[in-house]
Amino acid sequence: MQENPDGLRQLEGTAYHEAGHAIVALLLGFSVESAGIDLNGGYCIWNETLYVSEDRFPESWAAVNLAGSIAREIATGEPDSGQLTQDELAVRSLSVGPEGLEELLGQARSRAEEILQDSWPLVQVLARALLKYRRLQGEQIQDIIMGSINGGETVSLN
Repeated sequence: MQENPDGLRQLEGTAYHEAGHAIVALLLGFSVESAGIDLNGGYCIWNETLYVSEDRFPESWAAVNLAGSIAREIATGEPDSGQLTQDELAVRSLSVGPEGLEELLGQARSRAEEILQDSWPLVQVLARALLKYRRLQGEQIQDIIMGSINGGETVSLN
């Protein structure tokens, strides 16, 4: 049985989307609990840690939310569908007031783009691992990233 090329393209876009969230989250000081993909979508669960300063939290949190859509667009050349992605809607829920929201979105988008460009090889490695394993726990994600930095992908699915 042959795989559906449209389904594989969608899955690849989802893998880059979730890898983008995870890499930006980790590099901004959040902990990543898990990430996963399937043909219906994907998820990346991250949490606030002590490493995210209180004054930078809204921008950092917003950058992590926007990173998924940005990573998908870098990888596939196609933006997420819809005028407002779920990630942008999450950022719009922050209590910063309407006057500060557009500024926050601009700063967060710039920060996410910068991090993704600087760490694109890590995003690629994590996206490939998501395509291969479909679900990864936080420790596995960190192992993959460290393996990539040290010269080879490693992951234990025990």
